[in-house]
Amino acid sequence: MMHNKRLVSYILDLVVVTFFLSVCFFFFPKEKEMKEIQAEIDNLSEQYTSGKSSAAHYFMEMSRVEKRKSEKEIVKIGMNGLVIILYYFVLPFFFQGATLGMKWMRIHLVSNKGKSLFFPLMMRTLILDGLLSTFLLFFSIYVIPSEFYLSFVSVLVILQVLTLIIDYFMIKYRSDKTGLCDCLSNSNVETFS
Repeated sequence: MMHNKRLVSYILDLVVVTFFLSVCFFFFPKEKEMKEIQAEIDNLSEQYTSGKSSAAHYFMEMSRVEKRKSEKEIVKIGMNGLVIILYYFVLPFFFQGATLGMKWMRIHLVSNKGKSLFFPLMMRTLILDGLLSTFLLFFSIYVIPSEFYLSFVSVLVILQVLTLIIDYFMIKYRSDKTGLCDCLSNSNVETFS
């Protein structure tokens, strides 16, 4: 079943990318300010759950603190974007349209028009693999006011999850087994012959 192979390959790719980023981030210094920010988040949560703070106050303060936390983690966000580009775009571009997870599941991306995989890979990387969300998160730190930051990030996360769900169900239930990104990029995932 192709949809199961695609799902497993996606999960395998997430494990590889998450492991790589975890190893990289392990060596980042733990700043005193990040510990203070986490303590502030814990304090806000404690106040809210004990009824000492209203939901509106909690949300506004949490939004402000989360933006400050993201500002301190800007290098990590940029590194995340770079890893997404390298793993989901560059690697498959040079390895017949396959990430490591796809290779393990013996599937790969092909262009329906027999052209270069540049556009299909770019569309998939932007939409399905979260590069667009990462870019928007990166730039929102400098553009979105603190009071709206948490709402904006929440919408980004919801849209990314919805995209994945729509893609999966399209692959599972469409007769041609194409997903959202397949349709947008005029490509398809096939088994190795």
